Amino acid sequence: MREQLDSIAAQTLAPGELVVCDDCSTDDSPALLEEFARRAVFPVRIYRNESRLGVVRNYSRAVELCRGRYVALCDQDDIWQPDKLAVSRQGMREAEAELGGDIPLLLHTDLAVAAGDGAIIAPSLMKLQKINHVCREPLKTLLVQNFVTGCTVLLNRPLIKAALPLPAQVLMHDWWFALIAAALGKLIFLPRPTVLYRQHARNAVGAKKFYSGSSLKRLARVRQLERMIAQTVNQGLALKKRLDELNCQEPSFLEGYLATALHDGKKAASYARSYGIAKQGRLRNAFFLLLLYKSGYLMQLGDQRAVNCDHR
Repeated sequence: MREQLDSIAAQTLAPGELVVCDDCSTDDSPALLEEFARRAVFPVRIYRNESRLGVVRNYSRAVELCRGRYVALCDQDDIWQPDKLAVSRQGMREAEAELGGDIPLLLHTDLAVAAGDGAIIAPSLMKLQKINHVCREPLKTLLVQNFVTGCTVLLNRPLIKAALPLPAQVLMHDWWFALIAAALGKLIFLPRPTVLYRQHARNAVGAKKFYSGSSLKRLARVRQLERMIAQTVNQGLALKKRLDELNCQEPSFLEGYLATALHDGKKAASYARSYGIAKQGRLRNAFFLLLLYKSGYLMQLGDQRAVNCDHR
């Protein structure tokens, strides 16, 4: 954590504030944060949760407590490049100048991957994982696969207002912010690493090659993949509900895909193929469509199958 805090303090554009939500940590994090707050040249506000919230709910609370127009997300072990905030804010302001200041926007970048000792493993996390930013109709990808890495993200205030509070069905906070931006505004990508991503056993989401042996073993665990499909359907239902609450027009393919996925995997697979709802990469998408077709994920949807989602 110390290196990450130092990299924030060394930004060419100093942050307006640093908001930290400590999720009942048991290490020396509180002491490090207090020491950093005493020497930082910008306000540091530290909140300690009374009970453990978990990653998604803790991020939701932290973002809600932020006061600025732009909010950058960060993880405790990653190191920011010195110009991360500067280039991210510039990209965001350029997008707002073009699209308008009331449009929900999310800006994200690539990352370099490093071992625990700081040695570079890969210059691009996105290339390592064989994922790409999607410019055209990104929601069709984000419904089933996330390609945004949270520790690179900058959010604007309209996006924060639309995305909070994060529903219980959210898989990861960055995925939800990306879904809302794709549905209501725009995702912006800077094709350069602004963060040094530290890869170690404690990462909530690791940086692994998709075609590595461990990935292939993971793909073989059918029930885990079926559970993921069920979770993405539930997350999609949460998105549909939020758009309805905001009185926003939703794309027709969102309701169409969810309606079929709730009741008939074969029809859902056919619908996904017809409308371009797909994971990135032939292997990923082939497994996705196969498991949709086999419909085993339906057993893990539970009461969500009773949600009204008529296909018009």
